[in-house]
Amino acid sequence: MSKYKLTKKELEILTILWGSDKPLTARQIIEKNPSLGMSTVQSVLKKLAKNKLIETAEIVYSGTVLTRSYSPIVDEETFILDQYDDFSMSKLLAGFLVKQPKEELGAEISKIEKLLEEKKKELLDE
Repeated sequence: MSKYKLTKKELEILTILWGSDKPLTARQIIEKNPSLGMSTVQSVLKKLAKNKLIETAEIVYSGTVLTRSYSPIVDEETFILDQYDDFSMSKLLAGFLVKQPKEELGAEISKIEKLLEEKKKELLDE
């Protein structure tokens, strides 16, 4: 059962915020994805803030007008893990691998093997 029930637009805007190294205003979010409208972005930002996924980072000037800039409270990795906290790791991994394109599968398996080896080493060193 996923913790957050986000619409496609909410996830799209949250992804833009995750991809930025600084807080963004609604206008800056639209600049990164021109298919989004200002009223949509503003309403989504309010909902994401209400759900405690983002916060107002600071008040900044946008031209001659003061506006809020936003940054995520929850990082992308935590968000993804929270979505699947009721599932076992092996089931998640199996589902992930089934959906990978065949040409990317070998590289993904290698990355996973490396991560598992690193984690195994950490556990043995404790």
